[in-house]
Amino acid sequence: MTNWSIHLKEQTATNENGICFKFTEASPGVFNGVIINPEVIPPDDIDEVILSGLREEALVEFRKVLDGR
Repeated sequence: MTNWSIHLKEQTATNENGICFKFTEASPGVFNGVIINPEVIPPDDIDEVILSGLREEALVEFRKVLDGR
């Protein structure tokens, strides 16, 4: 499991490798996330399956903080 730094004000989640996702609320309770610094992604991780997994993991951690857990 990756360690995440969550920033609610900026609506971001940054992992220990510096990959940062920015979340926007598409509709109440539904968030979309995009990588805002793709230049830090190691070439081995530029794979849709890996990046989708990271995005989902980041969203889970973001929601935990957002929900006060």
